[in-house]
Order: sequence, then structure tokens, then C-alpha cells
Amino acid sequence: MALGFMPISRALRGLATRPGPRDSVVTHEQYHGSAAVPRTKGVRPTTRVVDPPQLHDDMPVTDVAFVSGGPMPFEETHVMKHALCAVEAKAAYKGNRDRAQVEASDFIWLRTFWPQAGYTGEPGPIRQRLAKDLNRHPRLRPPKRRARR
Repeated sequence: MALGFMPISRALRGLATRPGPRDSVVTHEQYHGSAAVPRTKGVRPTTRVVDPPQLHDDMPVTDVAFVSGGPMPFEETHVMKHALCAVEAKAAYKGNRDRAQVEASDFIWLRTFWPQAGYTGEPGPIRQRLAKDLNRHPRLRPPKRRARR
């Protein structure tokens, strides 16, 4: 069973050098074309639902699919936290050294610099929706000085 309507909500922080975030984005994956991820021999098509170059959106949303038996041939590691929601079918997902079974409507929050990979043995494709902070970085603060004794 596939997941239907999926609202994604988050607080946005504006940048002085960029236009502010839009109030909302309403779209559908069918409005966007898909493309194969390099080095995957076509078994991992992606659809950019909210495109990363749109800096005012602050959060790209991508549908990632694996055709039946299609693995991620490499572990990915991202420099930012991101969310993943399974949209359709079941898969085995590896995060760091842990493995988990995911299926439609399961949600995963992935940490920074966390090696990850996935595999599906289902007869049809698995689809997952990925959202991440692509255009923002954590605010850096100087370290607090400890009092000397």
C-alpha cells in the first residue's frame, strides 16, 4: 500500500541575502520528471519534488526509488541531518551498523555523517521521500570558556 497525501512542515529561517521562504508549496510528484542517480545502472531513479536550487524553499524534497532487487551500490554519508519517509513497499535499510525493515509510512531521522544504504527484494519498486536542510548550516558560536580553578 502506498502512502497518500504527505504534509511536510518546518520552521524556516530567512537570509538577508535571499528572498524569504514561500508561505507554502503544494505540488505532486507527477509534475516533475525523474532521473537515474549516477553509478546505479538505472535502478535508483529520483524525482526532485522541491528543487534544491530554490533557495527560498530551504528544504529540498526528493522522491527516491529502488526498482526490485535494486540496491544502493554504495553507502552514502550526508553532512546534514535529514528525514526519510517510506512511501511505498518494504525495504531493508542500513544506518551506520544497524539494519531495520521499513515500509510505507515509516519515518527515519538520519544523523549527520551517518553511513546509510538500502535494498529491496519486493516485486515492485520501493519509494521513499527525503527532506533535508540543504541551504542552511548550523549557527556557529564561540566555545564557552571554562572558569579556571
